[in-house]
Amino acid sequence: MNRVASAIDTIFMAAALLLLSSSRSAQSQTNAEVDAGLQFHFSNPGARSLGLGGAFIGLADDATAAYTNPAGLILLSRPEVSAEGQRSGYTNQFTDRGHALGNPSGIGLDNVAGLVPGSSEVEINDLAFASFVYPQSQRHWAVAVYSSVLADFGASFKTQGAFVSSLRLLPTSNDLRLRIIGQGVSGALRLTDTLSIGGGLSEYHFDLSSLTNRYALNNFYGPPNYAPGRVAAFETQNGSDRDLAWNAGLLWKAGSWWRLGVVYRQGPSFRFQTTSQAGAFSGVPGAVFASNRASFHVPGLYGAGAAFQPTEAWTITVEYDRIRYSELTRDSVDIYDPIAMRNPSIKQLAAGDADEIHLGVEYVLTQLKRPLALRLGGWTDPDHKIRFSGAPAAGDTEAQFLSALFLRGNNEVHVSGGLGVVLSDQFEVNAAYDSSRFVSVASLSAVLRF
Repeated sequence: MNRVASAIDTIFMAAALLLLSSSRSAQSQTNAEVDAGLQFHFSNPGARSLGLGGAFIGLADDATAAYTNPAGLILLSRPEVSAEGQRSGYTNQFTDRGHALGNPSGIGLDNVAGLVPGSSEVEINDLAFASFVYPQSQRHWAVAVYSSVLADFGASFKTQGAFVSSLRLLPTSNDLRLRIIGQGVSGALRLTDTLSIGGGLSEYHFDLSSLTNRYALNNFYGPPNYAPGRVAAFETQNGSDRDLAWNAGLLWKAGSWWRLGVVYRQGPSFRFQTTSQAGAFSGVPGAVFASNRASFHVPGLYGAGAAFQPTEAWTITVEYDRIRYSELTRDSVDIYDPIAMRNPSIKQLAAGDADEIHLGVEYVLTQLKRPLALRLGGWTDPDHKIRFSGAPAAGDTEAQFLSALFLRGNNEVHVSGGLGVVLSDQFEVNAAYDSSRFVSVASLSAVLRF
């Protein structure tokens, strides 16, 4: 009987520690497993760009330049309408089970040394980009209006509850939906025959909703029980906000074969509400442990690119992007504590800035009645997941839990390919597919010229 009572005490101690010690970053990252794999659309819009591995800053010669590099709008000679549809597939990884910071006991589910990840998959369809560009007839200036999806991500999965040292994380069920859409205006101005500049301003609309239920255990070493009546605590993240952000670019024609471009895109910031509450199993269902306001900082981007066009048929593009993912953990907030920034372990959540290299090649079969473009590309996607930095000290339960939930990700390599066909002097269609281990994107876009 004493052993049973001791096990029950341990279970509720684990629950209490989890509620009081878990943390959340300003990017909407919390110790809720659902937040660990949020995805952003930082690749340049358009199926043509996707087929070129996203290397488009130095080319920027269609309507997607309104977002990618507004200085490129000056290259357009006629008004254009562009639209892109995307089907995106995401594989979200999370900590599911296993034993961290010690050896497993061999009892029940505590039988695996090291943490075992789980994964869930989601597919999302979007009208990812749309724009209208109006160039001045002498091509001294151009203006554009556009809509772009910056982020559209969902996740839904359950965890079994990993063992951490002598404690256990409570099993969870998780659901999240994140969406950020921008509407903007941009323009370009020709400074000389070889140099143009551009800039734009976008209003972004942010929607975030998530629910994480944490379930009390029937037995400390036993399997989870996901019955509604077993919810010991739950956390929510909810917000709908707007913010303005700007972008700017430069495009230089460096000789008859080369174009060089540079851009900066500011990341918007949003506010949202977080709550931590007692569940049905607690005996005080609905009691609020903490309710806080937090900020969601979207990373900014610096980029530079070059396009080499030695003939009418061949185009080679390269691009370097510096994405400031470190902004994700700026002003971190502990949503489980009424004093939102008191938890010192939060400062050990970090994300590294990413240096992406994009490369693309295009060959156009110009001899055909309807010219056909063949494209191939690829790019590097360094690990930028929010992770626990350093090693948790012995006895620091807060840090130990965070280290088990916020793990390093993987460096990824994307490979892409695409086709484009000019159906008439006015109408062009492009298709592309980008694939990596955890993200895949299929794109179809069209351009109508007047």
